[in-house]
Amino acid sequence: MKHHFVFLSGGPDGCAVLKELLSKTDDLISCFHLDLGRDKRRQKMENWAVKEQTTYLRENYREFELYTAEANPSTSSVCHDLVLVATMASGIIEVLNPPVTDVYSGSCDCDFKAHDADNYPNDMAAQELLRTLAGIYKFPVPTYHGNTGRNKSKKDIRLELGEELWCKTWSCRTPDTCEDGNCILSCNKCWGCTTRAEAYDKRSN
Repeated sequence: MKHHFVFLSGGPDGCAVLKELLSKTDDLISCFHLDLGRDKRRQKMENWAVKEQTTYLRENYREFELYTAEANPSTSSVCHDLVLVATMASGIIEVLNPPVTDVYSGSCDCDFKAHDADNYPNDMAAQELLRTLAGIYKFPVPTYHGNTGRNKSKKDIRLELGEELWCKTWSCRTPDTCEDGNCILSCNKCWGCTTRAEAYDKRSN
């Protein structure tokens, strides 16, 4: 039997993967959410979204394990967060039985368009990091599924989730975090932000 390990941040991509695994397989599923605790507003939204999603999916599909941890790093960068999240998750994966066979993560490379590049440097780094940590923690190297939303638009994911579950997701482009029409956690320019805007701006339609 496969054992799937899904990283959850409260965003649509991880939620869509979890829903698909729950609905289409009978496999064992474990999830992990790391509260980075740097930005209080983001922390509140992420924790709310993960709680709402997991409650909904348990009630409407089936049970799964959810592991959570907290950290309060003094610096912020994608690479730093990758190392922190992967290392803490590896401490959990190490003791899970049966062993984890597959790991799923949303995109770590929001600046790259899906049709513009086959290689996503941060996702590739995450895969190598997981392989390295497997050697350190002595667990079998799982298959890494990075950038799970690569070939889907946020509109597609919204349809997959359905409106009730979609409204329990969060990203940096969620209108709830905007003031005077300007999103304080979004550059509004990169591919990640603009594709989220296309879907989130129509949330109430």
